[in-house]
Amino acid sequence: METNFTERQSLETITGMIEQAKNYHRKGSLASYVFWGWMIAGLAVADFLLLTLVPSIRDNAHAVWALTLPAAVVNIFIQRRVDRQALVRTHINAIIGYIWTGFAISVWLFLAIVFTIAITTKTWFLMITLTPVIMLMLGMAQFATARACRLRSFLTGAIAFWAGAALSAACILSKYVELQFIILALCMILGFVVPAGALDRKASGDVQ
Repeated sequence: METNFTERQSLETITGMIEQAKNYHRKGSLASYVFWGWMIAGLAVADFLLLTLVPSIRDNAHAVWALTLPAAVVNIFIQRRVDRQALVRTHINAIIGYIWTGFAISVWLFLAIVFTIAITTKTWFLMITLTPVIMLMLGMAQFATARACRLRSFLTGAIAFWAGAALSAACILSKYVELQFIILALCMILGFVVPAGALDRKASGDVQ
């Protein structure tokens, strides 16, 4: 009886891994990654341009990031469409969902803490740490996703975010603070858009 049970468990595990691979190697399965990659990259470039080219609104340039709120609503519909097209839901799907939900909660709490401290103490120096810290969080979430799904391109993305965090910190220390937004834009493309594109190309090749 124990042997049969073990064999059945092994078969279910293998089947689940195959279906999981199909889910994450299906064209369009990373639509949310592409959306957020281009969205954040675009906002980062916009922030950089406003800071460097339009001095009159320099103090309000960061207001462009308010667009992440309606973008989050749009992303809900994108992800729902992806979920409906998924072949099967497995425990790894749930784990990855928890990873990125935890990331989102951590980012929003971090932003709330930093803004609260800045407003109550009238000291804004903590604001310059937002970009490198968020990129560190992105690297961690991307690394966990890479290991869970066994996707090498995601691991490359995680490394890009960690390197970007270090470069952003270097920009802050060298007084070229605005350059961290260009670094963020490049990291979002390398960390989100490129891996998603590589997976789509692989999915197309598998279909052929």
